[in-house]
Amino acid sequence: MAMMVVVVMAMTVVVKVVNVVVQMVELDVEVEVVTFLKMNAEKAKKDEIKKAERAAELMVDAVNGSIQESLVNEKLSEYEIRALTATITRFTKQTDQWLSVTHSMNSAIKEIRDFENWMKIMEFDCKSITAAIHNIHQA
Repeated sequence: MAMMVVVVMAMTVVVKVVNVVVQMVELDVEVEVVTFLKMNAEKAKKDEIKKAERAAELMVDAVNGSIQESLVNEKLSEYEIRALTATITRFTKQTDQWLSVTHSMNSAIKEIRDFENWMKIMEFDCKSITAAIHNIHQA
């Protein structure tokens, strides 16, 4: 009977040890699960931060792309404005030259008309003198 008591006591101790070991295993499993969950949460957090950073970069790139395109268009517009200004200046000079030439032509034509009128007057005077000499000669 003493032996049975010792065996029962040993069994009780073994059961308690097994229970402690089971509890330790359960705690260890729980710690591993918590650690696993924490690691997954950290990894998920890092992944989400990376995704947010990438989204922010894409948005900035999209805005910068639009700004860059606007700057390129602005430079092209400025270049075209300079080219048009140069063309307008050239056309203005050419127009001034044409005006000068037409003014000179008008002056020349006026002089030709004046000369033509003078010639008509001279012709009339010559005819008058010729007629007078002819009348004197016949008289």
